[in-house]
Amino acid sequence: MSVNNDIIITASAGTGKTYRLVNHYLMAFDESFRKRERLDVHNVLCITFTKKAAREMKERIVSEIDSRFLTSQDRRWQELRGRMPFSWISTIHSFCERLLRESALHLSLDPGFEVVTGMDYYTKLTNLVRSYFEEHIDELGDLLKYTGIDNAMSLLRASLTRHRYEVLSSDPLKLSRVCSNSQNKSLLAQKAHEVYKEHSKRLFQLFRSEFTQANELDFDELLLMTRDLLKDHPDVQERYSERFRYILVDEFQDTDTLQTEIINLLHVPSKNYRLFVGDPKQSIYAFRGADVSVFNKTQEEFYKSGLLTETLDTNYRSRSELVEFQNALFSLIMPKGVSNEYFRTSYLDRVKAHKEKTTDPSKHVKLLLSDNTDDSDNVAAFVSQLLGKTMVFSNQKGREAAREVQPQDIAILLRKFTRVSSYENSLNALGIPFFTSGSRGFFERSEVNGILSWLEFLADPLDDSAFIRLSMSPAFRLSLDQLFSLKRGYDHFIQAIFDDRYQGPELLKTMLMEHRELKHVTRPGVLVEKFIAESNYMSRLAVLPDADRMTANTLKLVDMIKELERRKSGLRDLLASFRSTEDFSEEPEAALEAESSNSIKIMTVHQSKGLEFPIVIVGDCFWQSKALQTPFVTFDNNSFAIVPREKKEEPLPQEIEEMKLLENEKQYEEEKRTLYVALTRARDLLAISLNGLPTDGKPWSKMLKNTLYDPEDMTISQSVSDYIEIITPNARKLTPGLSTHESITRIDTSLVDPIADPSLGKYISPTRLMAEHPEYFELEEFFEFERNTLKAKRDTTAHGNLAHKILEELGRQRKGLSAVTLDEIVESYSVPDAFEDTIDEADRQSVFSKLLALSQHPLIMEIMNSERVFSEISVQRRLEDFILQGVIDKLYSIDSTWRIIDFKYANRNLAKEKMHSFQLEFYVYLLKDTLDVERATVIYLKSGETMEVHLSDAREFERLLKELIYRRGGVLDET
Repeated sequence: MSVNNDIIITASAGTGKTYRLVNHYLMAFDESFRKRERLDVHNVLCITFTKKAAREMKERIVSEIDSRFLTSQDRRWQELRGRMPFSWISTIHSFCERLLRESALHLSLDPGFEVVTGMDYYTKLTNLVRSYFEEHIDELGDLLKYTGIDNAMSLLRASLTRHRYEVLSSDPLKLSRVCSNSQNKSLLAQKAHEVYKEHSKRLFQLFRSEFTQANELDFDELLLMTRDLLKDHPDVQERYSERFRYILVDEFQDTDTLQTEIINLLHVPSKNYRLFVGDPKQSIYAFRGADVSVFNKTQEEFYKSGLLTETLDTNYRSRSELVEFQNALFSLIMPKGVSNEYFRTSYLDRVKAHKEKTTDPSKHVKLLLSDNTDDSDNVAAFVSQLLGKTMVFSNQKGREAAREVQPQDIAILLRKFTRVSSYENSLNALGIPFFTSGSRGFFERSEVNGILSWLEFLADPLDDSAFIRLSMSPAFRLSLDQLFSLKRGYDHFIQAIFDDRYQGPELLKTMLMEHRELKHVTRPGVLVEKFIAESNYMSRLAVLPDADRMTANTLKLVDMIKELERRKSGLRDLLASFRSTEDFSEEPEAALEAESSNSIKIMTVHQSKGLEFPIVIVGDCFWQSKALQTPFVTFDNNSFAIVPREKKEEPLPQEIEEMKLLENEKQYEEEKRTLYVALTRARDLLAISLNGLPTDGKPWSKMLKNTLYDPEDMTISQSVSDYIEIITPNARKLTPGLSTHESITRIDTSLVDPIADPSLGKYISPTRLMAEHPEYFELEEFFEFERNTLKAKRDTTAHGNLAHKILEELGRQRKGLSAVTLDEIVESYSVPDAFEDTIDEADRQSVFSKLLALSQHPLIMEIMNSERVFSEISVQRRLEDFILQGVIDKLYSIDSTWRIIDFKYANRNLAKEKMHSFQLEFYVYLLKDTLDVERATVIYLKSGETMEVHLSDAREFERLLKELIYRRGGVLDET
């Protein structure tokens, strides 16, 4: 097949995709040598997905060039090898950067621009979004009503960080209006979408202006500017399309629309030629913007245009039994779909096995069944049975050899790392060496948190939360009992430390006395190094499990602090940078040499892509998926929709509901592909662990039901029964000869291990906390009274709901005129039909009269004459694994300061003041990082009395919230 063709290749797992791509690259030069045509390395563009892949691709091409020169002694191959350092083999971002530097003047861009990422970049971006939000908050009213304040700012930030190209190139979804109730919802939704589109564009323009002036580009800007350069400058587009005679794209299933647009701008039919190589069944990076529909649409276009398509269908990786199992299973999981549903993937072509059937009669797919959700002990037991056992292994040429199983032969793959520590502990208990690739987030590690908590405590000695993290870190390892004893009788830990009766670690007090003075004259990096040395931090880490990784992470943090302090003026600025980065960063842990050691490899499915192992164990197959975090933005057919948090009484407009369902379908299809990647990494043996109760809420469980197993009795499905054996492993301790680590005494790590939280992602409101803990708010008697007076309670609630509904209108401005008064609102108000069963005429008049009596109330007048007013605003804030949420009756500004009003349809009651005060403190806490709230006030509508509330100590209030949430184990009743 000539290289002078446009070709798209579908290459299933293990079918030699990289070999085919390397061969195509070399065939271009083979053909030019035969035809005596001039072709240089700068005429062949090769795009790969990662820098690692680009490096490996270049190494393989160089190796093949060396081989061809040795075979042919043709000096042209030797000259080509000398030119390879100048080849265009790179990621799409590196390619765009190189192209922009060459042609920067066409965009009035300084060719010396810096590509920015990391903490400085994220801090600058966060500050820009926040300042824009505060400056334009009065223009964002419809978006705020639709999503809530915090969510609106998060969505704007996402328009820069996650959806920049999509938002800029899409239009708001058009909504129909069919009836009065849905019409109001649809109108608000339509306005909110238009506001989001407009302000996303304006925010992007501000972002581009500020970063370009600083001569900085981020990764998305590299792509957008390259697209604009090629699209708006025909002479540049022509120059590069003539330069690149061959355009090769690896992992094409992981590209997106913008990247494909750039590639197609470089292509001119009959002048240059494209090769796309990929496997839609392995497209698993949607969270990074990958769009499998790009591959599927391109493949369809090639078919329709008569361009060449090719399928690599011979598996060189796995035993024939494993290949046949994959064919049988995934032809059921990935059936042929509807032709225009490009987000779906079909398993259309059965793959052939290159390796002959093994002489080993045992089955090579093992099924581990566990009654418990936590299958880590079962997996570790299976590993212990394998190690030291003689097994027949095969190489890529199909040759077999019997030898003992070593730890380095085995990989444990997990879809999520939620319970990775359980697998580590189970393997460790059996003395099995392991290496965890990536592991938990860098900033979540106890050794990293301990050091940052020290800096936070130095910066703010009243930060009790930082002190608790510091005290329980490897530096001091205090227990909860010790902490409670230390704080007893004091408002803050710092008071206890400087009391003569202090009973805590003397080293802590000594270091604090010295470092609190040094912080004013010493750089943060020096403070950290002193802390590590004086607390014997490294020695304390050395006796903990995973000591090598903890030590490496600590050294990495020190380097990060030193790098950052060069551009930050002091301790507080540095800490602010770390805090802003945690929300965005996927900062990896420090790399260890242990990755190449003789150890079990534990990694996520995403980390395993492109790799292969003799033995693969896929653990936690019945992992639980989380619902999509609302609100979120979804895209389809050049339109976008914002899916808000749903309320039962307010169903979503039909078009948005359809977009939400479509997004759920896309995610489910993506999980089919993650399962495919997981089950195609093994060369010789595959084990699948089915853990806990199978349900349709667990994606892989739903896929494997009736395809792998019968859910009624957990027996193997007939279609795959020829390949699978169910086993029940028995654990055994690893013999000393196999261990790669010396046996050392491990100390108790319970205080530094993460706490499992079964209520991940639950929503917490102030009323729920008050209902869960009436003893704290001294409300038992009132709750008992209200339980015995249900009708009175129902009537009061109906009156209060009506009053709140009327007061929603307060603060509304007449176009070009003064504000609408409360008198005017009450007198013109028509009671909605929804109140018909609970409000009679006497009730209506009672509510109206009480509100009219407040028409001249100072706070009512203040709201009416305020600069900006938001009614019934939903606000959310994350606290660890929970979402705190509340609905504020009135949020308004006077002289550029923000204030909160909460209406209570009641007389002031001293017994309930603690509850009401807590509720307003809760609202102020939710807004503390978004708006500076000067004052929060309760108005008791029946009497006109008020109660003013201030959040004097946000850290202490946060401690109280955590205490209330976790008092019952972090599990709150959903009813």
